[in-house]
Amino acid sequence: MGMLGIWKSALTNPKKTFASEKKKGSLMAGAKNLAVPGVVLGLVVGLVAFLFSALFSLIPGLSILAAFGAAAIIILPVVFAIGLIVMNLIGAGINHLIATLLGGKGKYEQFFYISSIFTAPILLITMLVVIVPLLGWIAALLLEIYSLYLMVLALKEVHSLSTGRAVAVVAIGIVLSFVLGFGSALIR
Repeated sequence: MGMLGIWKSALTNPKKTFASEKKKGSLMAGAKNLAVPGVVLGLVVGLVAFLFSALFSLIPGLSILAAFGAAAIIILPVVFAIGLIVMNLIGAGINHLIATLLGGKGKYEQFFYISSIFTAPILLITMLVVIVPLLGWIAALLLEIYSLYLMVLALKEVHSLSTGRAVAVVAIGIVLSFVLGFGSALIR
């Protein structure tokens, strides 16, 4: 089964897919899954930056996009892909650490890969739906809620955690994200 087939299966039949894909988990396979939405998002942003560079040059904070010009179409996909992979490596690491502290037995590489096979398609679908005013944002919120459910299933499968412990890992991760985000905002 190819990448798109695995993504579809991860969204439509996650328990079975996570169980069958767990042994295939590697950092490289996870990175490949995440590179695709990173490149797509980078291309879209790069294209918009190039097409509207004159307008962006007038807006503080966005003038850096205008400075790239046509190079944005090449540079931003690489930057977005790398950024998305690094952010997910860190996020998976935090969840893996919390899961391990709560008795999880899984391997980091497997967890990173399993989370990538549902994160990548959800990111791509979200990019498509958010362009629709209001309904797109509601759909994006529902996708985010579904991704939290998938994260719980992934933690249960990879780390052999109970539902309660998997939910606790996700909840602690969300709280840590807010605390760290709020703390960094206070420092500025």
